[in-house]
Amino acid sequence: MKPKVWLLMSLIALGITACEYDDSALKADVNDLKDRITALEEQVNQMNEDIVSLQDIIHALNQNISISQVEQTDEGYILHLTDGTSINLYNGKEGSSGANAPIIGIAQENGIYYWTLTTDEKTTWLTDEAGNKLPVSGASGITPLLSIDEKGYWTVSYDNGKTYEQLTDANGNPVQAVGKDGADGTDGKPGTPGTPGNDGDSFFQNVTQDNEKVTLILSNGTIINIPKVKPFGITFQQTTNIPLGKEGITLSYTITGADADTQVRAFVSKGDLEVTLSEKNIFVKPKSNASVNGSEVIVLLFNKEKTITTLLTFIDAPKDVNTDGSTEDYKVEEGTWDE
Repeated sequence: MKPKVWLLMSLIALGITACEYDDSALKADVNDLKDRITALEEQVNQMNEDIVSLQDIIHALNQNISISQVEQTDEGYILHLTDGTSINLYNGKEGSSGANAPIIGIAQENGIYYWTLTTDEKTTWLTDEAGNKLPVSGASGITPLLSIDEKGYWTVSYDNGKTYEQLTDANGNPVQAVGKDGADGTDGKPGTPGTPGNDGDSFFQNVTQDNEKVTLILSNGTIINIPKVKPFGITFQQTTNIPLGKEGITLSYTITGADADTQVRAFVSKGDLEVTLSEKNIFVKPKSNASVNGSEVIVLLFNKEKTITTLLTFIDAPKDVNTDGSTEDYKVEEGTWDE
């Protein structure tokens, strides 16, 4: 009986040994997944900052807030706004061109900006459970926050990070951030490792500026123009040696960089003149037939923060000068004044 017992035990031991397999590759794959998720955390944080920046930009547009300064940095741009706040735009890490890379963006419909999601080169609206589009700004505006779950899929939160759900593409499939599923193991053999997923693309495709505006082109093609604030100042067609006849002259002016507290005042500092101020115009007329050579009018443009002074000087007008200052044989000297 003993030889049979030892034979049985040997067979059992052999069976147990046969069932064992080397799972080191599977463990390495799991560890690699964790490492890639950790490596993407910084990028996810930056993407969430870009989302907040987009929301701040739309809020600024809705509130008629302009850009006072554009500062370029190694990481991107800083937009300094006229309300004292600033917005950071990051160059971002350019993702691969794979179809799985999600892009959060915005698009406008009926004058309102809504959040969008682009996957597989297809752009859809981000919607709530009832299928309603999610506005970017306003009383009902929300801030979607991105994350990656433990399985390596992109997730999104619509309640400031309290809960997350998986992002889905246009076909309703979850969007992979790290790795694709490997083949299932069979007959005690480990499955094949998954392949790396695609990093998310930069939100801002291009940032340009001119004297009037800053133009943002988002990765989904949406173009946003943010106006620049114009320097605080007042401009006249001419400020020195203005020909003034007995009928008087109307001087038009243009104000830039004005706010609700901006005011204009004008008074005579030298000479016997009469000054009447109206919106966008100053009417100046001699009080007597005396020469107006050397006469002066001071125009003040001011608000709570700044005061700009413009000095207007006058000379006797030739007889053929019209009341609006135009003449055929007298060339009007052009001049401007601003800060």
